[in-house]
Amino acid sequence: MRIAFLCVGSRGDVDPLIPLAARLRSMGFDVTIVASTVYRDLAKQASLDFYPLSIDFRHLFNEENFEAIASARFPALALHTILQRFWRAELSRLLDESSDATRGIDGLVGSNLSFYASDIATSAGIPIACAYSTPLHETPDFPCPALGLPFSLGAYGNRLSYRLHARLAWSMVKDPLFAWRKKHLRGNLNYPLSPSAYASMPIPTVYNFSPSVVPRASMLPDWCRIFGYWHTSSPSISTLPKPIEEFLESGSPPVYIGFGSMESSHSRRILRAVESAANEAKVRVVLASAKEGAHVQLSDEVFSTGPVPHDHLFPRVSAAVHHGGAGTTAASLFAGLPTLVVPYFYDQHFWGDRVYKLGLGPKPIPFTKLSVETLVPALKRLSTDIDLKRQANDLGQRLRGESGLTPAADYLASAFLRGVSRR
Repeated sequence: MRIAFLCVGSRGDVDPLIPLAARLRSMGFDVTIVASTVYRDLAKQASLDFYPLSIDFRHLFNEENFEAIASARFPALALHTILQRFWRAELSRLLDESSDATRGIDGLVGSNLSFYASDIATSAGIPIACAYSTPLHETPDFPCPALGLPFSLGAYGNRLSYRLHARLAWSMVKDPLFAWRKKHLRGNLNYPLSPSAYASMPIPTVYNFSPSVVPRASMLPDWCRIFGYWHTSSPSISTLPKPIEEFLESGSPPVYIGFGSMESSHSRRILRAVESAANEAKVRVVLASAKEGAHVQLSDEVFSTGPVPHDHLFPRVSAAVHHGGAGTTAASLFAGLPTLVVPYFYDQHFWGDRVYKLGLGPKPIPFTKLSVETLVPALKRLSTDIDLKRQANDLGQRLRGESGLTPAADYLASAFLRGVSRR
């Protein structure tokens, strides 16, 4: 049976799906990763087939867009405007390329941002399942993570937030999506038009997080399963580039600080704040950039480097400070690290709130509030708070003891073999 994973988004959206796809391949399925061309090597390293999408989602959050979000009175509305402009310009091409990718495919797996996967599966006449890293089904327990709200709206308000997100999402994509449907589905619209259709359709879905981090939410449909993180192995000590090794060996384990694809023109301000805060707090720091660059020791306390695999570096550090992407949060918790989240938008506020409420790190600091004054006490607490270290270590041990990957793959395999959710 041939299965395609529709992996729309940046590396943080693609990475978690690779182990799940690889596990299905080991079970005898032919698996293709459908993603931006730049992620071809991720698929090939896992011996997976690859179909390229021409759109590079890394360009979505360039410096200009970051500036617009950072300076907006209501960042969520600024983000909505940016996404609306992007989807209206690119969605038609993305739909055509994704449709081409499913030729000869027997089943499709949708992901967080591939809200149109149901349309592609309907057009191809194949069953669909979903694999998500962030909660997307309506619940009174917390507001829709995709809205980036740093507070609860109460049980009724939380439920309404998911419907609000669906309306906002639909307003961004309805014109190009409906035009594509009229052309390719020939009026076959026997399912809800809104991208929130997944929430009301019995599509087999697996979530890439642990119930120890996000307990099963109220109202979550039975066809949605949470087995644990889709990790293939525990973090292991690996050889790092020599300059990093020398810094690590020259003193106590440092704090990791990195913001992934969230970097922008604000990077210079953040760099100055991190360097000053580390020196003032007397805390050693490895500052990782998503951009390739030289290894530079900026001061006695701060070492700057380009991208480094989390599973190589995290076993060598004492704590983590990051933007709160679902994948990075999973990596720092899996490694048992006290964690400070500096959220920018989307689901990052949700993950920061989870880390804080679980007693695994200080209260999140929104990136617009990140400064020497806010970072110094957080770094000191990450480095000295025994309770944080104990609780983070305990959770890390529990997560590493879970086996979320195999049951998630088994569930999807069973669904596809039964032909469930054929549209």
